Order: sequence, then structure tokens, then C-alpha cells
Amino acid sequence: MTSSITKHPLTDDDFFQNREKLKEDILTFYSERIPDILKVLYETARFEMRIRNLEPLFDSPFHYRFIEDYGLNLFVDGFLFSLYSKANLLNEFLREDISSEVKERLDRMAADAARKFEENTVHCFTLTAYKIFEFGVEAGKEYTL
Repeated sequence: MTSSITKHPLTDDDFFQNREKLKEDILTFYSERIPDILKVLYETARFEMRIRNLEPLFDSPFHYRFIEDYGLNLFVDGFLFSLYSKANLLNEFLREDISSEVKERLDRMAADAARKFEENTVHCFTLTAYKIFEFGVEAGKEYTL
């Protein structure tokens, strides 16, 4: 019996194009969520942690590092977690690996923030980082290549 499905092997160009499209899409999804991320950070600082002077939090070099580095990488982690889950590839080993990577990233971010800010402000960034991961998971759930 022969298959009616024509086999089309993926070439290196196909992988490269798919990888580049995925990277562009993730960056687009992340940039679209930045206003939401800033809102979460603001609301966490103002209403949960009761920080009155928010200028140091939003005008610091760490704030930009948080958005451009830590946040983006956590978003990617959440996005990939979601893609693996959707494809039924999220086994226990991969789940633990992603969790470990996220924990290490959060620990580095908190240590970095602690050099500039008090504990309650560091906590604002940590809570916002968890939400960024969730934003990545949500984006990954709806994504198709």
C-alpha cells in the first residue's frame, strides 16, 4: 500500500525561515505586551506594595534592563513552555528544565534589582516577572507557525 501523502523534507532554508519568523513573532508579541507589563508593574508598586514615589522605579537603568532583558527572556520561556505543552512534548524532564531556568532568571533579576532597590520594590519586579511569564504562555497558546 502506498501513501497518498507527498513527503516534503524540510531543508535548512525552511528551518532558518521558520526560526526567523518565530523570533520576529515573539518579539512582536512581547512588544505589544509592554504597555500591559508597565501597567502590572505600576499597579503592583502603587496598590500592592503601597510605594508612593515611583520615579526611581520607572526611571532607573534597571527598569530598562528589566524590560529589555529579563522580561523578554521570561516571555520567551513562557511562550516556549506553551508551545511544548500544545505539542504534547512537555514531559517531566522538560518541565523541570524550564522551571529551573525560570527560577535562575528570577534569582538573577532579584539580585540585580536588590543592588538598587529596597526589598518591597524588588518584590514588585518579581511579581511583574511572573505575570510576564504568563503573558508568554498566553501568546504561545494562540500561536501557529
